[in-house]
Amino acid sequence: MMEKTTKLLVCAGTLMLIAGVPLDHSFLKYKKELCNYGYEVSKISMKAQTVHFSKQQAG
Repeated sequence: MMEKTTKLLVCAGTLMLIAGVPLDHSFLKYKKELCNYGYEVSKISMKAQTVHFSKQQAG
């Protein structure tokens, strides 16, 4: 079975609107919860104020 990866790039402002949490060091505790939903944080850039998410999909 082959797996596909969906990648998503979210800026800090959008993250605040969607999740209601700021992009700061406290965000690190929330990223652990994403595994329950099939997502993972692949990169956090504090300088660029972006978060790269990945989701594994069987296909």
